[in-house]
Amino acid sequence: MRATSGKSRISVWTLTSVSFVLALAVFLYRLNRPETREFATPRGLDPLSFPADNPYSPAKVELGRALFYDPRLSSDRTVSCATCHNPRAAFSVATPFGVGVRGQMGHRKPPTIINAAYSPAFFWDSRASTLEEQVVGPLMNPTEMGNTPPTWFQHFTPSKAIAQDSTRFLEANRSQLTTW
Repeated sequence: MRATSGKSRISVWTLTSVSFVLALAVFLYRLNRPETREFATPRGLDPLSFPADNPYSPAKVELGRALFYDPRLSSDRTVSCATCHNPRAAFSVATPFGVGVRGQMGHRKPPTIINAAYSPAFFWDSRASTLEEQVVGPLMNPTEMGNTPPTWFQHFTPSKAIAQDSTRFLEANRSQLTTW
């Protein structure tokens, strides 16, 4: 009789533990899904205002994060935004200058991008007034990412990953796209 009740206690304990772990896993999965995450203003900072033509969405955040680490954005597929804005170096680099495509040395240290959304201007010389303007600079700089407007998409080859990125772009910008 004791053996049976001991087994019953273990079974109930095991079942309870497994149920708890599964419930925790489902909770964490739902918490980390991009469509359920909302933007929260960091403590001590003023709320951000988003441009009317580029409103916040969790899908855009996820797409931006993927593109930030994607070396396909550079002309030789070796440099991503994270190359010069490395999270392990306070979103900058630990060297005096950044290194761009074909191993070219930059002329300035990449600034940190921590809380960049609060900056009134971008680049060391303040030549861009919005993040949307800023992003074009490194992409088209011959030393940094090495693209030129006519060849911008030539180094992208059809692949499953790019098809997924296209779908993510469309989902992130659905409210802003116009049907013809």
